[in-house]
Amino acid sequence: MNIIRVILQYIGMWLIIHAVFYMLQKRCTVIISNNSNHQAPYWFHIKPFNISWSTAIFNNDFVRVTHALAPRFWYAWFQLGTCVTLCTVLVGTWIVVRSSFEILSIMNAYSHLIKTWIHMEKRNFRLLLNSEHSTLLPMIPGLTLPINHLHYYFVALLVGAVVHEMGHGLCAGMHNLSLCHAGIFFSYIYPGAFISIAESDLDTLNLWQRLQVVCAGVWHNWVLFGFCRVLNQVASRWIWCNLGWKLLSDGVSVVNIHASSPLAQHLEPGARIFQLDDTRLSYGIDYWKSFWDRDFVNTPTQGFCALWDAKSNDTSCCEFASDLPYASSTTMRCSLDVDCLGNSTCVIPVTPSMYGQRVRIYAENTGKELIVSVYEGSLRDVLDSVQVSNLHPKYPYLPKQLPHQFNLLTSYIATFSLALALLNSVPAFSFDGVSILRKLLNNTNKKLYTVITKTMSGLVLFVVIGSVFILLLQNL
Repeated sequence: MNIIRVILQYIGMWLIIHAVFYMLQKRCTVIISNNSNHQAPYWFHIKPFNISWSTAIFNNDFVRVTHALAPRFWYAWFQLGTCVTLCTVLVGTWIVVRSSFEILSIMNAYSHLIKTWIHMEKRNFRLLLNSEHSTLLPMIPGLTLPINHLHYYFVALLVGAVVHEMGHGLCAGMHNLSLCHAGIFFSYIYPGAFISIAESDLDTLNLWQRLQVVCAGVWHNWVLFGFCRVLNQVASRWIWCNLGWKLLSDGVSVVNIHASSPLAQHLEPGARIFQLDDTRLSYGIDYWKSFWDRDFVNTPTQGFCALWDAKSNDTSCCEFASDLPYASSTTMRCSLDVDCLGNSTCVIPVTPSMYGQRVRIYAENTGKELIVSVYEGSLRDVLDSVQVSNLHPKYPYLPKQLPHQFNLLTSYIATFSLALALLNSVPAFSFDGVSILRKLLNNTNKKLYTVITKTMSGLVLFVVIGSVFILLLQNL
């Protein structure tokens, strides 16, 4: 039922998009008919599940910018960018080849596991699957990335694509090449951007200049990646702290909780979580993330002292209740029975299923009231449904989510920009790496060009399909 609802929502979204852009296209047609020159500054292209907007108003702007503003800087900028991109071609190609061999070996190992699946417990089979890791992790909303971050994906992909194409445009402008047109598009679920440079104009440049134009997009993705990473590091201390937020030194601030999470009834935005189980969040967000990366399948080493006569059949110490999440245990911690006083024994609560772990959450709400909650279930759901930040507003009127949303967006932009740089550098399909390879071979060895591009295209396709297949097996 959820899949059907998602499909219907997706189709409904595209119907609305087509209706809106149809009216815009009709209005654009009216403008053209009223213009004596029969030219419009922009135009739309509409196909099923594909919308694009093109314009010619920026055709000469890149030439003016690169010649009016520090032309020597742009010359050195793209010289450096070409060298970095050529190195990226080697790195990207090496990652794809290595990932192909790694996925092939993993699939070979999995084929043996699948044959013996019926003779294994599902828990053991899952542990064996998760013991292997691919070099490349596909970014799939709902599987490897939270589905409620779709708007971040959209903006991050669009920003990365626009900066990529701006790199091509600026380098072309530096060499006095005008654009034919530029624009943005939305195809199925992927947003992007494009520019068009006449191939005949590119042929007027020498080999190194043509390489500069082709390499400029990947170079600008590297620059965007570095800029966002630096911004993430300095924003907390130098920007937000001067705008009314404070940096927590003991704990994390809850900025949002998904409405479907059972913790939504116990925690509220603005609460400060300062301890998880026995782990004090002394370093804020870093300790929060590292806590959830632990192996919760193993038996905990510490328990609670509980009153229990070992010679009797009294099991009251292990009868769980909402007000006694660890049964009749006290707050005294222990590792062995000798750590407990009097007629007490050390009880270590253990959940048999690896998908029903328990974690104690110690928090403090905005009124300084202590909140102790025990969560039982998939601990991955806590990490996905509870959004936290190491920044807390000093004043009640400041939005609690703003720094977290900003850091999340810049993190996604950095991640997707890095992915675009590495993937675009590979000589496969219609990536920039194909144009780079063509320019390097100078159209002299077409047979070698064909062999390399077809081989790399096959490897990229194999890596994508293989990574998704392995990911699905790991989430059985």
